[in-house]
Amino acid sequence: MGRLGAWLKQKLSRVTSSGQFIPQIDGLRFVAVISVVLFHMTWWLFPKEMWDTGSLFWSTLNVLIGKGYYGVEIFFMISGFILVLPMAKRHLRQDNSLQLKRYFARRISRLEPPYILCLLIYWLFWTYPPMEHVGNLGASMIYAHGPIYGTDSVINHVVWSLEVEIQFYIIAPFLGFVFMVKSRPVRRAIILGAIAGLIWLDLNLWVIDPWISQFRYSTTLIGKGVYFLPGFLLADIYLVEWKSNPPKCLLWDLLGVVGWVGIPVALCWQGRWGIPKNWNWSVLLFQWIAFVGAFRGRFLSRIFALPVLTVIGGMCYTIYLYHPKLISFTGIIVSNILPESADNFTVRFILLIVIGAGLILSVSTLLFVLVEKPCMQRDWPAKLLAWFRRIFRCDAPTEME
Repeated sequence: MGRLGAWLKQKLSRVTSSGQFIPQIDGLRFVAVISVVLFHMTWWLFPKEMWDTGSLFWSTLNVLIGKGYYGVEIFFMISGFILVLPMAKRHLRQDNSLQLKRYFARRISRLEPPYILCLLIYWLFWTYPPMEHVGNLGASMIYAHGPIYGTDSVINHVVWSLEVEIQFYIIAPFLGFVFMVKSRPVRRAIILGAIAGLIWLDLNLWVIDPWISQFRYSTTLIGKGVYFLPGFLLADIYLVEWKSNPPKCLLWDLLGVVGWVGIPVALCWQGRWGIPKNWNWSVLLFQWIAFVGAFRGRFLSRIFALPVLTVIGGMCYTIYLYHPKLISFTGIIVSNILPESADNFTVRFILLIVIGAGLILSVSTLLFVLVEKPCMQRDWPAKLLAWFRRIFRCDAPTEME
């Protein structure tokens, strides 16, 4: 890596709260956010019938990109692993560095400023008329638009997943008590039992109470908790068996590839051949294998640690918040260059990807550097206050002789 590459990596790299950087996690974040961005880009900008070109390549690509919404569930498992890891250390290694007061303060200072700024920008410039949606703005700011209105946020519809995430942030320290169980088999049986219970609930809730199912329970931690809990099991293995240094082998490269291929395949199975649409244990299994492969594969671990992936993955929060509107801008630009037509499908697709990627990466990088990365510093409020004091401080006038 040259001097320019090293400088860019230093400027764009994410700052971790614990000081421990696991590059494969940001590599996984890259896969998650790119999957969501591609899904929204093609879903919004390409009519479904335009994909019907008779080409096996385009049909396959359509299926793969069409399952990109699952990137959100990948984010959930990453959160389950990252947030519970220090809690597992606290109980399994008697590491008392984690303090609940600092934990919650860190979540607020790290995530709230970029989130609130994004909502205000969307509300002021792209919500018409803004004053009629003050209630929606307030509900979104407190992560309660889904429970209050029963719909995705009308300010920025993708923040529904952050409403689920915030529920997990609040309850995670208490769920972390499972690591107080000293018996490894019992501890892991509890985690697996909780996963099985949530899967059963997902399959049977509509039978028990159809109203709850219609009220979007899936956008709550009850509906999505099944995707966080495998992260607990991964954290347990990461600390106990792997000793924070996963051993590498070629077998896990092969298994990891099977896992990544298996995720869209399992998603395609749902709703077909009599398999329920919410029959998600098979997807979870493939996702688990894919995650372990990213840590333990000799080549996969290197791929997921590539600087270009970790840098983009480290900016995933900013990319996720702003990509919907940037995709809309991409559609406007491409439509002015090349009108929509089945005859120019391939060229239009390439233009959308190239222009969209350039626009999303450039704007997100700027916002990451100016807004999100400064908030990653633990002491940024004190630094900001000191900066304001320096700006507005007036020295006492000297006496004139």
